[in-house]
Amino acid sequence: MNDLAENTFAGYQAILGPFLMMTSCATLVWGLQNRFSKVVHAIRTLSYQGTRENIDYSHSLDIQIKWLKNRSLLLRNSITGLYTAMGCYLVTVMMLTLSLVTQSNISNLTVAVFMLGLLLTTASIFISIIETSRSFDSLEEDVESHKND
Repeated sequence: MNDLAENTFAGYQAILGPFLMMTSCATLVWGLQNRFSKVVHAIRTLSYQGTRENIDYSHSLDIQIKWLKNRSLLLRNSITGLYTAMGCYLVTVMMLTLSLVTQSNISNLTVAVFMLGLLLTTASIFISIIETSRSFDSLEEDVESHKND
């Protein structure tokens, strides 16, 4: 193969990694946005129920709404982090393409942007794990409160 074909093939191989990471982040965002919309719907439903005249029930609703608001903040932060990571991966692809076309050497900056995307993806996944743990904790609390009734 000639040099141009080898460089083009190597460039496509290099671009494949950030594209796969972007696709992975998009899949995670899709799932987290579904969870976020369900939490928001639950908050709205409980807020509507909180307008009733039941004093005993309203205290329980306030606790549940507080738990759901905390979970929604975690989900929002995780989704934002994943969108930012996707932006980093997109910039990485553009930088790789630019370096391939112009035959320039911006490899250190390209690697730094890609690593920033990986760091954001890792942090977002960690935040999602915290949200899932809190979801389980609220479920355990609900089960315990129903056992006591």
